[in-house]
Amino acid sequence: MALYKSLRRSVSTLKANQEFRSLNPLLPRPFSDAVALIDHLDGRSRDLDETDAIYRVLLQAAQQRSSLAIAALWLGLWRGLDCIYGRWLPRFVEDRVVKEHELASELGAAFTYALHSAKLDDINRLAATLVANTERRMAYERKRADERGDREEAVPEDNSRDAPRQDAPEPSELGMQRALADE
Repeated sequence: MALYKSLRRSVSTLKANQEFRSLNPLLPRPFSDAVALIDHLDGRSRDLDETDAIYRVLLQAAQQRSSLAIAALWLGLWRGLDCIYGRWLPRFVEDRVVKEHELASELGAAFTYALHSAKLDDINRLAATLVANTERRMAYERKRADERGDREEAVPEDNSRDAPRQDAPEPSELGMQRALADE
């Protein structure tokens, strides 16, 4: 919830308003400000083509590192991302002891990857695709982490540095290690 509030605040900053003024003419219809845009995306618009066109503009801007566009995508897709979080939390905690912010961090990384790897030519319904790709990326990363864990368990520990050498002489009466070579 703290992330949501932080993102909501970030779309009301001066910098966000400046970015919004440059994005607003590209949108399929004008909005009074960034908050109105977010409210429209969050309001479950019935016009899927218009919503898809808005998400396309936001995604293009996000891929060019627009902080407003990234925040708007997060907020517009919040319900879907929150559903992923809710589905993953029991699985995540079941497998290993983690804190909720670790799951949020993995979700954020997967969402960021989905944003920056999306190719607009290949996508019809952008919102649904981004949410699905985020969950798919999380599953992929989780599988890789599990495989790494399995490999680490299979590799025997190297204790050779800790164990004394077989041909090392016993310590002297003073407790010092004797040299191996005749001096």
